[in-house]
Amino acid sequence: MKTPDEIIQLLGPPPREVPPSLEREVAGTYHRIFLLVGPLVLIFPFVFCWIFLHWGNPWEEKEIRQKGKRVTGLVIGCEATGGRVNNRRVYALRVAYAPGPGKQKLATFFALQPVRPGTRVKVAYLPQDPGKAALCGVETAADAFGRVFVWILPVMLFPAVITLIIGVILWRRAQRRRSLLRVGELTKGKIVSLGRSVVKQGMRRLLKVRYVFEAPPEGEIEGRQLIHPRYGPDLQEGMEIPVAYDPDWPYRSVVILPGYLPEEEK
Repeated sequence: MKTPDEIIQLLGPPPREVPPSLEREVAGTYHRIFLLVGPLVLIFPFVFCWIFLHWGNPWEEKEIRQKGKRVTGLVIGCEATGGRVNNRRVYALRVAYAPGPGKQKLATFFALQPVRPGTRVKVAYLPQDPGKAALCGVETAADAFGRVFVWILPVMLFPAVITLIIGVILWRRAQRRRSLLRVGELTKGKIVSLGRSVVKQGMRRLLKVRYVFEAPPEGEIEGRQLIHPRYGPDLQEGMEIPVAYDPDWPYRSVVILPGYLPEEEK
């Protein structure tokens, strides 16, 4: 295993070529997981909306009731569907209505209560587009969905947004670490303490390494980094390790463990 001086000499002065395996070890892969999972989680709210909007658009129906013209329609069919909203069964109502003399329209509305065929109901429609209609006086699935939508969608979006935010933060940290490897100043640091963190990778907890190094003119700087437990047996308190840091902001640093190097370069 190479000493810190040998590793510093191997990597050379900045800007330096860094082995891809070393970049992967230092930058980590957590950001990829979060950036992949985030969009997948984001799909669920849209699938949820697509399923429920199949039963009608609550905002469109509200506008039709407010601005549309009302006529009396006739229920000619009522069938129970397999869907439920708020634990209430959804019924498909076939309603015939006449938007004008000699005109006949047939529409399907999804209601939360059965209506016997032959029952007369009020129907609102848009004069400029008689095919767009809304049922009046009967609670529809779209009405119930509109009430649920205002609070359930934010609840469903929250995990996806948080996951994406974490992914972006971790991605930016990974980019900073790559930059430190390529153009940062290299020096020797010393491990102050080793301990297990609460963060897990797979079924194993990561190790938390606390280290110090000298960065003129700031003096002694302390840093912390999480590493995979497979590198634990090669580390001990008081051990010297290479550290790459930003000379403009020395508190931004990263350790380079000998185990990070490819086999042929150890």
